[in-house]
Amino acid sequence: MQRISLLLCLLLCLAKLANSSMAIEPPCARPLTLGWTHWPPYQYIDTEKIFTGLDIEIMMAMAKDTGCQIEYLELPWKRILKMIASGKIDLILGASITDERKEYANFSNPYRKEEVSLFVRKGESKKYHLDSLKDILIYDFILGVYSGVHYGEQFNRLTKRFNFKSQVQFLGNNTNNMKLLVRGRFDGTLEETYTAGHQIKENNLTGKIERYPLSPINTGDISIMFSKKNISINTINAHNKSLSALKENGTIERILEKYTLAPTNSSNNNTK
Repeated sequence: MQRISLLLCLLLCLAKLANSSMAIEPPCARPLTLGWTHWPPYQYIDTEKIFTGLDIEIMMAMAKDTGCQIEYLELPWKRILKMIASGKIDLILGASITDERKEYANFSNPYRKEEVSLFVRKGESKKYHLDSLKDILIYDFILGVYSGVHYGEQFNRLTKRFNFKSQVQFLGNNTNNMKLLVRGRFDGTLEETYTAGHQIKENNLTGKIERYPLSPINTGDISIMFSKKNISINTINAHNKSLSALKENGTIERILEKYTLAPTNSSNNNTK
């Protein structure tokens, strides 16, 4: 009986040690490589040479909460997606969830929402009567968009039609679509509202661009994208737990409010 009692005691002690080890297991066994691209106001280096942005501030708060070490690597967006798929990069911020991306990546719970609006040169909204994006086919209208960026399912369906795609000009991620719009490179551009407001303000384009009074395109929730190749579910769960905590204590709300920009000044703007 004494031997059995000692054995049971030993087993219980081992079980407690195992549970304790699991409880303190770090969510990140090594530094995580985060791919980022210049994308104000979400990810950018400001005029004081400080790496910052809405998404970056949220990520830094999460890193502090989870204890994960993050290494930041700047690359073009399309290359980042390829490196996520191959496992050469661990995670990226500001990602929309699509069926194609689900093949090579997992996603965190959403941490913000995103809407895309149509912008045209100041005073030119009255030239067009658009009820949806497909109505640009009625006009000699060239639409400028960034290559590799998700603009919603409606846009994806439309680009599969040759007559619509022939009126779309795809831009590199290192270009400034608002500047090109003012210069007459195309007639309109799709842009996320925060980003457009930031570009208009930073490039002294106030009064030169207006938001077309078309209902914004909801491109869905925004999440963190993790490579399936080398990121464990334990790591993703730790980040989800951190997101929940940062929402509950108001940290994420304070960061979002900090980056809230006033709507584009436009007499034709009757949408949010």
